[in-house]
Amino acid sequence: MVALDSVLAPLAERIEQAEAALIEYSRHPDHKQQLVLCLWAVHHITAAVQPLRLYKAELLSLEMERGLHRLYHDKVVAERRNLTLGGLMRAIKVFPAYLDHVQRVRVDTGQGLEPCVNDLRRWEGVPPRPKALFFHMDIAEGCGISATATPEADETIRRSANVLLAPYLQGAKSALVRDQGVTSVRTVARIAHKMNTLFAGTVQEPFWLNLTGLCEGLAGGFIVPDECIAQIFKAGAFMIKHAREHGSQPDPRMHYDEYLQQMLYYMASCETRPLYIGHIWQVFGIDGNTGKDSQRGLIHSDVLVAVLDSALVLLNQLVAHLESNDLKAVAAGDLPPVSGALEIIDDLCLRLVAVEEIAHADTMRGVRDLLRQLYDGRFTADSGHRSQVIGWVVSSIVEVQLAVELRLRHGGFVPFGVEELERRKALTAATFTQMAQMQEQLQGVLQRQKLDAVLSGLPLGAGDMQHLAVALNPYLARLDQGHEELRGMVAEAGAGTADATVFSNLARDFSLQLEDIPERETVAQCVAILAAVNEALDFAGMCREAAVIDSGRKWLEVTQPIDHMRHQEPLGRLADAFACLEIHLERSLLDPLENNDHFINLAEQHSGRLVDFIPVQGEAQQELPPETVPETVVSAEDETISEVFREVFLEESRDIIDRLQQVLPQWERSPETADLLEEIRRHFHTFKGNGRAVGLNSLAEFGRVVQDMLDRVIDRAGTMDERLPTLLRDVVAALPQLVATCGGAGHYDAQAVRTLSRRCEAIHQYGDVGSSAGGNNSNAGWQ
Repeated sequence: MVALDSVLAPLAERIEQAEAALIEYSRHPDHKQQLVLCLWAVHHITAAVQPLRLYKAELLSLEMERGLHRLYHDKVVAERRNLTLGGLMRAIKVFPAYLDHVQRVRVDTGQGLEPCVNDLRRWEGVPPRPKALFFHMDIAEGCGISATATPEADETIRRSANVLLAPYLQGAKSALVRDQGVTSVRTVARIAHKMNTLFAGTVQEPFWLNLTGLCEGLAGGFIVPDECIAQIFKAGAFMIKHAREHGSQPDPRMHYDEYLQQMLYYMASCETRPLYIGHIWQVFGIDGNTGKDSQRGLIHSDVLVAVLDSALVLLNQLVAHLESNDLKAVAAGDLPPVSGALEIIDDLCLRLVAVEEIAHADTMRGVRDLLRQLYDGRFTADSGHRSQVIGWVVSSIVEVQLAVELRLRHGGFVPFGVEELERRKALTAATFTQMAQMQEQLQGVLQRQKLDAVLSGLPLGAGDMQHLAVALNPYLARLDQGHEELRGMVAEAGAGTADATVFSNLARDFSLQLEDIPERETVAQCVAILAAVNEALDFAGMCREAAVIDSGRKWLEVTQPIDHMRHQEPLGRLADAFACLEIHLERSLLDPLENNDHFINLAEQHSGRLVDFIPVQGEAQQELPPETVPETVVSAEDETISEVFREVFLEESRDIIDRLQQVLPQWERSPETADLLEEIRRHFHTFKGNGRAVGLNSLAEFGRVVQDMLDRVIDRAGTMDERLPTLLRDVVAALPQLVATCGGAGHYDAQAVRTLSRRCEAIHQYGDVGSSAGGNNSNAGWQ
């Protein structure tokens, strides 16, 4: 439907060209060049709707082309010529109305096209199209599919399809012969019933159910076979052939919904409802008005605009009438009532009903009734109640007035959720502005960090000069002029010909001229911006979008100071999450009815990974030596969770502990096996996630500390700290008691968790290759 929106303007232009040319030809029948111009415009219309898969609109444009061809070659004469010209003009008028209808309901329904198509064919001497081709009714998702049923085994379906194909083909061919195929129709019905049983619970089931009902109608004489039914039988043969080879798998080339709609037309057109047809009426919600509703004519947008214009004029007259007469004074009995307002409302209600604004028509009828009571003095004694009534009358009139103006702005139609869409546009625009401001501030901090980091590593090597050039480029790009010598050195650095000393001196002088960026204050401002955006999105009901923003806010809030080197991965996740979110918001504004979940799903995936990078109490603590490492695990003496959550956590943790107790001795015997250590690390990652899921933050943070230590060990090749096996044994040995007493179930030994965490962080931070924090030699074979 986004594609339809993009071609509506060119289509409208072509329709106008076709109309102008046809009018000119009707005035001067000798000027056949006008027919060529009209035909050319209609051909462009056909070419535009074909790739959009608007098959029913294409049927109308093709009939228009056929009619124009026959007029050009004088194959339509006398009265039929005038009828064909009238039919073409009606089709040209209906086409934009149909496009408006498709844009509004988002489906190629065919509503209102059948008379135009078949009248053109009839006047050209061609048999009419079956009305079933233009039928459409709304069907709930999964309707006609047995919810609890399952199809037969694929091998059973293949064998049955192989047996049923030949009698189906023979029966279908004979069933199409009127008054001669009752026996054959019964054969097809039995086969359809068998296939319906085989495919129970699949997307093919509704087809076979309706085909059984169709055969019932054909056998009883309620339905007359036509070319549409022939195509349905043909589709059934293809489905049996496909089942013979692929079992219950649906055929991706088969348009099941289209055939289902066509069969439902025949079901809805049956006045008599025998067994299967009656069941189909009940399953699909068919009633006596279904057929009539599907064939309702289209109201052209010009007509809607005219009626809405007159409704708006009446509303303005009503407002002017009430303003010229003090309604409060009239209601209090101080002034006599002035006639005219009630009559205006009566006329207005008729117009609102004509444009299907039933709810607003009811509102205006309520306004009329209250005005009549105010004029009759019903609220003279009660001033408080009188003020409330007058306030409701005024607000209701303004609400209806705004609704009519909104429809006029959209050409007479109100797209689905347009009011919500306009609010979403305003909110999205504000979100983009805030996000751009936040990203600019954060980018400034990171760019300054990169520049300072390169300059702190003087003197420069060959590779460092290129890094320095990259760090300087954003600053120079923002300056229109100046610093020509430095710009020249940046260019030379890119070519590898810059003088390192001169370049470094120029860069240092340039950095001293830059404005200092207070990192903590800037990051705090970014956090505040994200908090405001999160609150606005959440208030607007955009909960998934708000959750993505909130994940970024939480990470920024606890991860200070930000470091462009240590936080490369989480910063990348944050950027990816926000980029996907912005694309999602932009696409949702283009077409709110399209499924735009792809990019919000990606945004949630990226933002969800940020929780893995949230430190315990800030990354700054990792700069301290082991003996001064503070307590990174929050005390859990006061942590309590529900019994249900605790049981779930206990069950999951027992499995993890059992597996750790098996894998750890294996790794100690074969420390060179990296897969075993990777598995131990993965179990602690799972343990961390389980703790966070149920609210046991202290155990979750303990799991994170162990996981971080193992990440560092796995990432480093070569020797390992000799304290690692003992520490892992102590951790695994402590887990059963910690898990059993967590969440308020007993005496939780928080001191043991702190001690083990300190030991893990000591190895995590100071367990360099070939040495340990205590100076012990680690070349004892832990390869």
